[in-house]
Amino acid sequence: MWLKQSTAVTVKMGGFWDATDGTTAETALTIQKADVKLSKNGGAYAAASADQGTADAGAAYDANGYYNISLNTTDTGTLGRLKISILKAGALEVNREYLVVPANVYDSLVSGTDTLNADVTQWTGTNVATPDTAGYPKVTIKSGQGTGELYLVSGGVHFIGAIDSVSGTDIFNLVLSGGFFVLTDGITPVSLALRSDITNGVNVTSISGDSTAADNLEAAFDGTGYNVGAGQIVAASVAGSVGSVTGAVGSVTGAVGSVAGNVTVGGYASGQDPATLVLAGTVDTKTVSVILTELRAAVAGVVGVTDNGNSTYTLSFKKVDGTTESFARTYNPTTGART
Repeated sequence: MWLKQSTAVTVKMGGFWDATDGTTAETALTIQKADVKLSKNGGAYAAASADQGTADAGAAYDANGYYNISLNTTDTGTLGRLKISILKAGALEVNREYLVVPANVYDSLVSGTDTLNADVTQWTGTNVATPDTAGYPKVTIKSGQGTGELYLVSGGVHFIGAIDSVSGTDIFNLVLSGGFFVLTDGITPVSLALRSDITNGVNVTSISGDSTAADNLEAAFDGTGYNVGAGQIVAASVAGSVGSVTGAVGSVTGAVGSVAGNVTVGGYASGQDPATLVLAGTVDTKTVSVILTELRAAVAGVVGVTDNGNSTYTLSFKKVDGTTESFARTYNPTTGART
């Protein structure tokens, strides 16, 4: 029979038969702890530690020559065989042997209140390594290129052949900490093509610890736009077709769809009337507009002459209506001077 280690228990010892006829039950024996001899796992017999009955007045009788014998935690404290021998005058000697087992074993196999401890302490005769985290084994993966093996080279994990067993949509849950991964066909690195069913990308929350830089980079690529400030890197030139440009542009080569704002071309800003640009020019300090007006009046041939009384005459050139003066000139016939 099994006993739980270091646990107080009462066992039945008997039957105690009359030493003369060997058949009559002895019902009035006074069995005290000194009468109960224990041999713990093959050791010498010694008296039990537990009192038998109240204040060791004697073990209680049960029935059919059996008595209730008490054992305390000291009596059951040694694992292994526990032999109990009781010899009282007038009765035949009674012996009984028990097996003291660990509490975990007793509770698992007898009481059913626990589970057996199945800790792995060795692999093929060699002690296992102490785990870095309790509850997680620390093992060395078998290196090789066969089934169930990982191809390890210089501390890194190498993949040979196609990788086509990714489940779900996120391939980037693979976190590397120390070491590295190399995708190879056995000779040279090959490109990693994302499967069509993988929709998640790389979420860059910061660049060199700067979350604003990551946001600006996203804005530059997702179509929302990012205005580059002064002193920052800009494109030196743009070649090809450009849909629209807002702001100053140094130079553009190729077709431009639309431009918001004035663009200086050949010294003139866009948006100005070309006729205005021409008429604003000057010849001999007179604008082209004035010269054209005077020329038209001269061609019209309507001229008024006024004698100034000082040997000069004023010639008044009329507009095409023949009345309104366009311009006037003073003429001295003697000297030929015109003003």
